[in-house]
Amino acid sequence: MAKIICPNQIYLPKPWGSEAWLCSTLPKNQTLVGDMPLSQVLGEETLLVKIIEAKEKLSVQVHPDDIMCPGEGKTECWFILESGKDSALVYGLDGVADDKVKDVVLGGEIGKYLHYEKVKAGDFVFVPAGVVHAIGENIKILEIQQSADITYRVYDWGRDREIHVKKSAEMMEKVSQKQRNIFKGFLDEFECDFFKVKSLKISGEEKVDFASSGNCGFFVVDGNISIDGENLNKGQWGFLQDAKNPSFAGKGYIFLWKKN
Repeated sequence: MAKIICPNQIYLPKPWGSEAWLCSTLPKNQTLVGDMPLSQVLGEETLLVKIIEAKEKLSVQVHPDDIMCPGEGKTECWFILESGKDSALVYGLDGVADDKVKDVVLGGEIGKYLHYEKVKAGDFVFVPAGVVHAIGENIKILEIQQSADITYRVYDWGRDREIHVKKSAEMMEKVSQKQRNIFKGFLDEFECDFFKVKSLKISGEEKVDFASSGNCGFFVVDGNISIDGENLNKGQWGFLQDAKNPSFAGKGYIFLWKKN
């Protein structure tokens, strides 16, 4: 029988929309299970998991890696929950050679070269540290990332906020801005050095080995699903702890993640 742990969310209003921190072991914003910090319940630090709801487009950003900021690198991924008809992300650059990226950023010309990618519900996006990106308006995502909260703002659409040009340029020249890690439609599994994820459509009953052992996070994207007999509805999230080949049943769509 799987032990299911359900943390309380931390809701953070933003100028462009909102963030709900579902699972966090960061000291400044640690989610709780009852009165206990999540890190104590799980016995380890975990990935930072958020719901980001963008009513307006976010700033164009880049995150450091663990070499630039030891212990605070931020590679992340997005599962698109909702999007408007013409909603798009910024992901990487067009028309810029890799060895010219730093010059473009320092010269304040990055806005000319942003690559836009339309997305819809069910798409998956992998965002390695160093890749420039932005969430567009009318997009709601499930974000899973390394447990860190450092962001360098590269470009902000003319809004009057601090820009971190030098640090952004230093990080962006380390990776190719031509990569496009955007997966359209249903994704089975994806893995990188920091986490692995799986999306699962349930119709009936099946054993899910991915969720076995350790702490496996889950978010019910749609429908009604039971895990070892415990019923979960759309929008519920939490962790399975030390499960042994748990049984998933019902009809719906669930997204799973584990820390590597």
